[in-house]
Amino acid sequence: MILESWMDFRKPEYRRTVFLRFYEFHLKYRAHAGCVYQFIPFLREYYKWEIEESLWFASINAFTQHPMTSLAIFQKIPPPPFEEKILGGFTKWFNESWAILPFDSDRKYQKKDVPKALGVLSELVKQRGSLKEFYTGDFEQLWRLARKDMFSLGRLGAWSGLEFIKIAGDLDFEFNTLFLHDIDGSRSHRNGLCVLLGRDDLDYHSKLNPAFDGKYTNEQLGWLEEEGEKLLMESKERFKGRDFFGDVGYQTLETTLCCYKSWHRKNRRYPSVYNDMAYSRLLDTQEKNPNLDLTPFWAARRKYLPKALRIEDNTSHPQYNNKSLSHELQNMYITTGKIPNLEIEWDCFNIK
Repeated sequence: MILESWMDFRKPEYRRTVFLRFYEFHLKYRAHAGCVYQFIPFLREYYKWEIEESLWFASINAFTQHPMTSLAIFQKIPPPPFEEKILGGFTKWFNESWAILPFDSDRKYQKKDVPKALGVLSELVKQRGSLKEFYTGDFEQLWRLARKDMFSLGRLGAWSGLEFIKIAGDLDFEFNTLFLHDIDGSRSHRNGLCVLLGRDDLDYHSKLNPAFDGKYTNEQLGWLEEEGEKLLMESKERFKGRDFFGDVGYQTLETTLCCYKSWHRKNRRYPSVYNDMAYSRLLDTQEKNPNLDLTPFWAARRKYLPKALRIEDNTSHPQYNNKSLSHELQNMYITTGKIPNLEIEWDCFNIK
């Protein structure tokens, strides 16, 4: 479909094409949630980590979902297996450093679990010999491991954690489902898929869509599973040969659907929002923990992002020197049908 700048991109007939271009933007600029596709590979190269160190950082990040805090923790405890006295020293440091270790909002209630979780992981790794051996298997095996054996990882933590592991270790397993039948555990990206498909009536949100109670029929869920698979297959065909093709999979499709869903919510998401959130996190972390060297994170942004997507190099950006997201950008799509940031790739999204 040909898109033109005068179009209202909220209309259902444009949504699939818009979404596929947004997915391409997400992939090209490694702009997924947490910017982990920027930070994890860059840190591995910057510090010249071996596989065990890289997997250890990724494991820690599963519990924090905050790469800057993960680096601070990584620098205080070695890869497993480690002795109990090491865990004791780390626990003391962690509790004393609580205030300077920010966590992602999805993990803040599990923050207290981190010392125990790392200790449990160390014992599990001791049985396998190494983190690489521990994380060897297909998706079903790793999913059971993350959900049943590892401590304090819920559904979201397990999913994201395995994604971090895949990025960090170049491990040969593929996410093979979107878990769309898991009604409460998978609500966000399922809602995004429903909206993308023009089925706003199936967007499960008690306030925005009170007429729908979340009771999908088996036929509806089966249809959504089929459509999710078709969307992935279409993406793989569309992006064949691109340098980011290896990142095309359910793991990145899920993140992009979650973000797309939030375009349709007030004061929420927009293209490049996770790059902007990372900027805020860097400012916040540096303020709380001035002794932590954040140089590699800023360097990663310079490597992977064009100047237009780096707030630190755009004094005119409404978020420059400010940790709060711009309501103007957050609400542009929902109020006008225009989309910010995508214009750096496609003229049809020019908002001027």
